[in-house]
Amino acid sequence: MKKPVLKGSGDSFWVGVDVTNTGTNPANYLTYIRLTGPLGYNALLRVQTATLQPSEASSAVYTARDESVGAIIPKNPTVVIVQVFRTPA
Repeated sequence: MKKPVLKGSGDSFWVGVDVTNTGTNPANYLTYIRLTGPLGYNALLRVQTATLQPSEASSAVYTARDESVGAIIPKNPTVVIVQVFRTPA
């Protein structure tokens, strides 16, 4: 995962996510990533891949936004991988 970048609109972040199948069989991945910051900022990303072959990677950029009214955008949000689900394909 790459450091989030504040979008030009100033209300959300771009987050680059790389998912690699480190197993020995094809699999699908579902990953939850949370961005937090001071004053209660909280954005949750849901990242789902298509089937990945062993050693294959999927890379994409997602938008993370706290949907709360009046959310204060942090300069340097904390990013945490909350959970990863791996399902055999």
